[in-house]
Parts: sequence; structure tokens; C-alpha cells
Amino acid sequence: MHLHQLNNKLTLVSQSETRRTILERMGISATFLVSKIPERSEKENIRDYVQEIATKKLRSVADEITTPYALSADTIVCVGPRILGKPKNISEAVDMLDLLNGSTQRIYTAVTIYCAKTNTWLEGIDSATVEFRSLSAEEITSYIALNDWKNAAGAYKIQSDGISLIRSVAGAPSTVAGLPVHLIDDILGRYLCTNKISHL
Repeated sequence: MHLHQLNNKLTLVSQSETRRTILERMGISATFLVSKIPERSEKENIRDYVQEIATKKLRSVADEITTPYALSADTIVCVGPRILGKPKNISEAVDMLDLLNGSTQRIYTAVTIYCAKTNTWLEGIDSATVEFRSLSAEEITSYIALNDWKNAAGAYKIQSDGISLIRSVAGAPSTVAGLPVHLIDDILGRYLCTNKISHL
């Protein structure tokens, strides 16, 4: 797996504990930075919207990056034309879960990778479909009380207690969690091939 070659060579630009945990569980040691931009875009196309935010996150701290590679990501939840980001408070979290209750939603996660040696910016997007169970008001209240909604697009986290809200997932769970490992590996593989190099 190409991503493992970035051990001790990577900066992850993210405040997400989930993304950090995914790397740690893979045995990848990284430097961490937090972006300096509001997570919003004026793009109307959903894929352009999420990709722009991921790239802006990385560019906002570009001067602080000291590792050979840097990675950022952004995740949004879409129900019809409505885009759900991270709730700012409990009220917003409850509203989001009420909207998602018993529905099917589309998850988009975009990644941006910077390769310092070649001054190359790489981008990619993956998506997945999540179907929620029909939840009672009590179930939503109980979930909210766990504080699992904090810093989570759509107000839930599939990698923790949020899994109990879900009936089915079509696509990669890591895409729903916010760091599509298979996509990152594919992007790095194409980068190696394009630049005719064997190792990152």
C-alpha cells in the first residue's frame, strides 16, 4: 500500500480526531496542522464544493508544512439538494438527525495531497450511500447525549456510536468516516506512475 510509505513523511491538515485515528491504526506517524479557513464554498456543484474546501484547507497552512507530503480532506452529507456540514450546536445536530432519520443520504469525501519534491497538487473524491434506520425521538435524544455529533458532518460518526443509527452502507466505510484510504492509495499510485518513481 502506497500510503504506508508516507510514515514519518506526512502532514495531515485536519482537526478531526477520526482522521488522525485512522492513520494511527494503520501505523502511520504524521505531523498535524489545523486549517485556518471557514469550511464553506460558493461552488454550486457538490463535488466542486467539497473539493474546493479540502484544497483550501491545505493551501491555508502551506507555509507551515515541513514534511515531503501533506494531506487534507473534507466530508459533506447530502440529502437531496441540501448539504450538511458539521453542526455548530445541539439544536443543529438534532435538526440534522431529524432530517436524516429513515432517509438515504449521499456522503462525499474529497482529499487533496501536496507533494513538495515535485510541487504537485493532487485531488480526488469518493462517495458512498448511507441509509438510516427509522429512529424514535428517544433514540435521537440518547445519541445526542453521547456528544458523538460534535465535529461530524451530518451530526454522526460511523466509526463510533453513530453506527447504531445506520441500516446499510453502499461504498467504503472509510469514505463515510472522512478519510478514504483506497482513494488516497490510488492517487499516490497514479502519482508514482506519472513521475516514473518507485517510492514516495
